[in-house]
Amino acid sequence: MSRFISVLFATLFLLFNTVFAQDAARVDELNAKAKELLQNASSLNIEDARSTATEALTLAVQIGYAKGEAEAYIIMAETYEQEGNPALGLRFRKKAQKKLANPDAVLTIIQQQPKNFGDFPAPVETRPRERVMEPEVVDQHPIEIRRPASQPIVTTSFKPSGNVDSDIKNKMSELEQKQKMIEDLQRQRSVQATALGEQTELSARIEAQLAQQEAEYEATKSQILALKQEKENNDLRIKQQKIIGIILMNVVLIALIFIFVVIRQIRAKNKANTELAKALDELKSTQEQLVQREKLASLGQLTAGIAHEIQNPLNFVNNFADLSIELLEEVKASNDIEEIKEIAGDLIQNLTKIHHHGKRADSIVKNMLQHSRDQKSEKEATDLNELLKEFVNLAYHGLRATDKNFNCKIEQDLDKTLPKMNLVKQDLGRVLLNMFNNSFYSISKKIVANKEDYQPVLSVHTEVVNDKTVIVIRDNGLGMSEDVKQKLFNPFFTTKPTGEGTGLGLSISHDIIVKMHGGSIEVNSKEGEYAEFKISLPIA
Repeated sequence: MSRFISVLFATLFLLFNTVFAQDAARVDELNAKAKELLQNASSLNIEDARSTATEALTLAVQIGYAKGEAEAYIIMAETYEQEGNPALGLRFRKKAQKKLANPDAVLTIIQQQPKNFGDFPAPVETRPRERVMEPEVVDQHPIEIRRPASQPIVTTSFKPSGNVDSDIKNKMSELEQKQKMIEDLQRQRSVQATALGEQTELSARIEAQLAQQEAEYEATKSQILALKQEKENNDLRIKQQKIIGIILMNVVLIALIFIFVVIRQIRAKNKANTELAKALDELKSTQEQLVQREKLASLGQLTAGIAHEIQNPLNFVNNFADLSIELLEEVKASNDIEEIKEIAGDLIQNLTKIHHHGKRADSIVKNMLQHSRDQKSEKEATDLNELLKEFVNLAYHGLRATDKNFNCKIEQDLDKTLPKMNLVKQDLGRVLLNMFNNSFYSISKKIVANKEDYQPVLSVHTEVVNDKTVIVIRDNGLGMSEDVKQKLFNPFFTTKPTGEGTGLGLSISHDIIVKMHGGSIEVNSKEGEYAEFKISLPIA
């Protein structure tokens, strides 16, 4: 039983060492991967390195691998230090120092091969005690001396039958017979030695037979010991086979459990991935709806401004048409050539103004159609100053269409030497309209709070600086705090009340300026005083 336990412990120790060595190697591999990611210090690589180090730390804690824990702590400290958080990095370094302070905490993995079953000590066979022959008390009376019949000397040879237990019983029986014969011969020798000292020849024969029987006795004992040893070896071999069978069954059982767990985890991950994909599709759909809503809101504001803008040229056209009709009535009633010529000159001026304002109305309608169409983003040469004038007027009159009492001074300082820019006109117009709307919205809110002392002003400035066209839009509205400035271009962030904004206008504007045109947007503001947006676009 003790041998079985020893073999079992040796096998389990080997399995434990193998599994632990694999887990420790996995921890070292994860730490090495995290170090490699840290060499390229980008924000994405830092996050991946921290995630990898966390995985290594978890596995090291599970298997008690202190060295791996310390390395993982150091890597995590470096990630936080690279992100500008040395205090948190110092905490992780202290944890690593505590792990490395005790040298015994670093586990040394010892690979030990199990002993062969033949190396275990064989059981010691206890030799049976020989019977001590007590000498018999012999009468001193004369006795009749009988010569023992001459017994043939038999040499025994051992041939195993295949059944070890049967062979041992036969040999034990034979051994008992030999022992009885030896006792008889010893008794005869004792009697003859005391009573018939002269029978030397018979005594010598008895001595020879006694020696032969003793030799056969020892040979039989050796054969019995050999049979017992063979039986013990067979039992040990059977035990070894049983142990190996148990170990194989355990290994198969562990493998099946592992496969079951892996399959279950894979199914859980697939289910989670399916749910995540579904949630992602829903999120994309919601984002598309919000973007469309933002576009529709922008289009509504644009339409209101256009309606006001187009009303002015139509009023001019109607007025000059009425005047022209009156002049023609005068021509019809007059016979004075000079008067008719003067009226004709006035008619020409009226028709010229009607044509000019008709063209203006036509241009507004074309811009509205162009803005509302879903066209491909194609860049074209654009007069930026004219684009700014057009959209600041559209935004202003769009707000006045909803608030008749709104008034604001618009200051335009536009660089006349500004070259034409290669831009996507519709998209940049959407950016400008969004920024002007935000400025006028901020101004209108401040007007409500300061009705008497407040003078609203919106200024637009353009210039060329270092091969870049710079647009500065500044208003003296409510301004914004530092916290709002940090989140200003985040999707879905808005300071407007619910229902008045989607939080996508400035986010889309940022993408159009930065990603589509390779420019930049800077924000400078002081809460309660002003807000300034600086747009830089490369001329090339």
